[in-house]
Amino acid sequence: MNEEIPKPRVYVAGPIAGSGDKVTNLRNAIKAAEMVREAGAIPFVPHLFLQWEMISPQHYEYWMEMDFTWIRQCHALVRIDGESPGADREVALCKELCIPVYANEGVTGAARGDIFTGIRHFCSDLKSGKFDRHRLTYEIEQMNERKSEEEARMLGEDELYVGIHRLQELIGAWIDRQPFRDQAAHQPLLGIAEEVGELCHAHLKHEQGIRGMNNEDLANTKKLDALGDIFVYMAGYARANNLSLAEAIRLAWTTVRARDWNEEKTGLTGVDVVRVLDQPSPYSSMGGPIYHKPKPATGPDGGYHTEEHGD
Repeated sequence: MNEEIPKPRVYVAGPIAGSGDKVTNLRNAIKAAEMVREAGAIPFVPHLFLQWEMISPQHYEYWMEMDFTWIRQCHALVRIDGESPGADREVALCKELCIPVYANEGVTGAARGDIFTGIRHFCSDLKSGKFDRHRLTYEIEQMNERKSEEEARMLGEDELYVGIHRLQELIGAWIDRQPFRDQAAHQPLLGIAEEVGELCHAHLKHEQGIRGMNNEDLANTKKLDALGDIFVYMAGYARANNLSLAEAIRLAWTTVRARDWNEEKTGLTGVDVVRVLDQPSPYSSMGGPIYHKPKPATGPDGGYHTEEHGD
């Protein structure tokens, strides 16, 4: 007896909390899944995690890790129209993995207001034979084989954030086994401050060349130790305060990398003083000026003088 040919697995992506209300979004996801199922494929609906979230709330990256894992097991992704940062990340991962994405964007003749256009397109391709899971799998394998070894080693941005989330969970599990597991939620913050002090101490003594810190290898060992401890304490603090370190880094980096300080700086005549958008550092947005060390400026008499600038 011939075995039944496995049906293609399809990931249903779309808004959950990014736009609209959760009940409507869940209803739309189930409708999309039924369309996929009727076309002859097997849908995966991450929106059903809403029930899990109601019973046992988790960090944002907790859900994204599971979503990314299931995407890797699917042969296509269908995107319900609507604003959704999470679904956008899922689409980006599919493009990186060469998994086909069916969305309203790019579909000729998409009806205005029809959030299921991409799903209808997939169902049409599947029924007409244009979507061939076996051919597609072979083409993806061939494409991946053509990628350089360097590209194969590179991790996508989302995978990095998932890795940070995993590490936070591992650190949390370790803390749960320690006698200080019931410490106050602010305690890891004190540890961060202590290790920042250790890092500053390593820099200072290396700069002074005393206490054996004139040895660069020893100085770097001290710096690495402090940096590692800072990260561990950060993960512990995030967990103790029901925060996601991965999400914090993602949000900060998304903002920081959009800045170009070369274009946004203004120089003051006669001195190398730069005041950038009232920022205290090139990274933060907390406010306050940046001042660089003044350089000699030409005076009225042709000599040089130094202008003082500050608050």
